[in-house]
Amino acid sequence: MPRTRPRARRLGGALTACAALGAILLAPGAARAAVGQPVPAGQYAFTARLVIGDEPHSRACSGVLVDPRWVLTAKSCFAANPAQSIDIPTGAPAARTTVTVGKTDLNASGGHTANIVELVPRADRDLVMARLDRPATGIAPVKPSGQAPTAGEELTVAGFGRTKTTWVPDRLHSAVFTVGATTATEFEIAATSPADASVCQGDTGGPALRTENGVPTLVAVTSRSWQGGCFGSTATRTGAFESRTDGLAAWVTATTNRAVHLAPGQRLLPGQMLASHHVKFVMQTDGNLVAYHNAGGGALWASGTYGNPGAYAVMQHDGNLVVYGKDGSPSTGGGLWSTRTHGNEGAFAALQSDGNLVVYSRPATGGAGSALWHSDTWMRDNKVAAGKRLMPGAWAQSARAVLLMDALGRLSLRDRTTGKELWTVGGHHPGAYALMQTDGNFVLYAKDGGPTQGGALWNTGTFSAGSHLLLQDDANLVLYGPDGKALWATHTSL
Repeated sequence: MPRTRPRARRLGGALTACAALGAILLAPGAARAAVGQPVPAGQYAFTARLVIGDEPHSRACSGVLVDPRWVLTAKSCFAANPAQSIDIPTGAPAARTTVTVGKTDLNASGGHTANIVELVPRADRDLVMARLDRPATGIAPVKPSGQAPTAGEELTVAGFGRTKTTWVPDRLHSAVFTVGATTATEFEIAATSPADASVCQGDTGGPALRTENGVPTLVAVTSRSWQGGCFGSTATRTGAFESRTDGLAAWVTATTNRAVHLAPGQRLLPGQMLASHHVKFVMQTDGNLVAYHNAGGGALWASGTYGNPGAYAVMQHDGNLVVYGKDGSPSTGGGLWSTRTHGNEGAFAALQSDGNLVVYSRPATGGAGSALWHSDTWMRDNKVAAGKRLMPGAWAQSARAVLLMDALGRLSLRDRTTGKELWTVGGHHPGAYALMQTDGNFVLYAKDGGPTQGGALWNTGTFSAGSHLLLQDDANLVLYGPDGKALWATHTSL
């Protein structure tokens, strides 16, 4: 199990020195944990444990899931020498970092484990967004609170760090702390229940929570502490400092909506993926590069290179995105599929927040690159007007559901939260598409079919010119006539 060995001893010295000087600002460390009560299974499942680096010099932190693909934690966890500076660059972490989330007992089954592949720090406080290489689906993230902390209020602090008696605990613990002095970016906390609770090594980045309308919300993450009462510490002073997250919902959202890049020379190996807020591109072990919506369902797009175990994708320096066989390479050949965008040195691939994978040319100085190729898997409007088509790879969503037109000709409706399939038609007709005809009939056509060619696979049987299809926020897919009356529906309201 990872231990915070050499670094923990150095940071302990820095904290002791600060305490002796009576300093208000403590040296941030890569490990602190709340000494309180073990958390029952299933509670605060959004709390994460991070292990940074490899044995024997690994160190541990806590964090909190704010999106299926992103954990919010303290940027001091990733700093090379946090006693001098906690600033870190945007990009991949300097050391291999794994995250476990979704379980309160690290020895129990279940939960989700992933690698951290991108860091987006905040400049004004000890916070960083850390992107997972695989989304943590099925685990409800926590949302940042919109209310500022006030002196005297009680918050619950949770973390996977040390306790009074355990060096490397395997359980999530929590305790109640009272808010003290507050600034625009941080605040102090002191133990309330239990009264001897502290914040120890292993809990930097752990959440400080407030219950609002019966739901936990994120007020802050742990930044640094005095570690009084913690295992291996001789300090007597307790309490800690928290980096505020209230009011940062817009920053969190903007970060989770960032495009995910595949830079020149970067590869997607078997089992790896690019995952955006809605869509993921998976380099499957059968050799096929496939796009799926995060709610599940059939493939939205595929390279068609299945049957080649060990195949991988690479964004070449010449601007071409290529899937190679196991033994292929840019120098030896063996390409199975490509975007045919060679001749554009420095081009890169970006999986956008709308679900579209785009190869862009290298941006000119002070400008933006141009699109050279795209997967056509971007999100469409939830209203399908007369004459509009849903082509393979198209999808639309509402507050509760997502409508998918997959590459095999299946039109399906799924619950956005659970992924449960609510309704479906078609299938086994690659290239099939759906058309909201001008005569009011919504029709699923075979690839080469159409109103004049025939090839209808399914239809709503509605004929009222000027009708439109609407995916409602209640998850019901309804066809409305020009007078606003419902003519057909899936009856899938949630």
